[in-house]
Amino acid sequence: MKANAAGVDYFVSIHRNSFPTANTATGVESLVYDKSGIKYLLGENINAALENIGFRNLGVKARPNLIVLRRTRMPAVLVEVGFINNEKDNALFDAKFQEIAEAIADGITETLDTQFEAFPQEEPAFSPDTMPRMPMPDMTAPDAWPRMPMPDMTTPDAWPRMPMHDMTAPDSWPRMPMPDMAPPDSWPRMPMPGTRTTPDSQPRQMPDAGTVPSRSAPMPDTGAAPSRSGEMPGTGTAPSRSAPMPPSRPVTRPAPSGAVYHVQTGAFRNEVYAKRLLQELLSMDFPAFIQDSGGYYRVLVGSFDNLDDAADMENKLKSTGYATIIIL
Repeated sequence: MKANAAGVDYFVSIHRNSFPTANTATGVESLVYDKSGIKYLLGENINAALENIGFRNLGVKARPNLIVLRRTRMPAVLVEVGFINNEKDNALFDAKFQEIAEAIADGITETLDTQFEAFPQEEPAFSPDTMPRMPMPDMTAPDAWPRMPMPDMTTPDAWPRMPMHDMTAPDSWPRMPMPDMAPPDSWPRMPMPGTRTTPDSQPRQMPDAGTVPSRSAPMPDTGAAPSRSGEMPGTGTAPSRSAPMPPSRPVTRPAPSGAVYHVQTGAFRNEVYAKRLLQELLSMDFPAFIQDSGGYYRVLVGSFDNLDDAADMENKLKSTGYATIIIL
């Protein structure tokens, strides 16, 4: 991500919220990875500043599944500034756009002012002034240098000697112990195939295989050939293993005749914001486009003949951090 590469201190992403039913949900909320640390304080301060403008404060919520909150290496907050399908929130957003921007900035600066009081920096365990030092000898005079004690080599008798074996007599030479291999009866023996060793060390003949019932014994002839449909001879019923399994999900849920499904990621009255979101989606290879309808520039992704394909695309967009809704 660009924020990680730039090494910034904070990451603030600004969005508009959405709800399946228009004019039902209203207010601002901030999303964080978890409710702890400076990011949680940052979300609370931004919400409080937007609440002073007139928005309803929905609080700070944990959303650890969002990529922009999970993969950032700095404190990150995603701000949802009102609901895009709520007339009251849209009117406030258009009328006080500049105040909204200033309120978000005020929430950030307030967090910076209180950061060191609420979350003091820990002192390092060691600093150059507190690290223990090893005493060094005075090297100014040669006589003060540390010396290694040396043995007295002035007389040969003082030299260190390695103890040697008395090699004058062969009987004193060191010998490697050898196993007693004299009696052949004491040699270890490997049991022969077809026998096994019993506790009394007597070989025992394996039982005759002809006396054991064969697991592959043929089935009794019933006079009926197996059916191609998988029926057992003489039973007239098919084995349970060959029964077809019911499908786990419907193959498709087609759209009404002549209609298609789209995944909406935003709707703006200002075309500049719609084009900005469009370029962001296209840069991530989403098939996005803008539709001008009902006084809004709607940013849509994909055109699908059935609801299942549209739902798959919606899940991909949600996993990337976008608020979505499927429209027909």
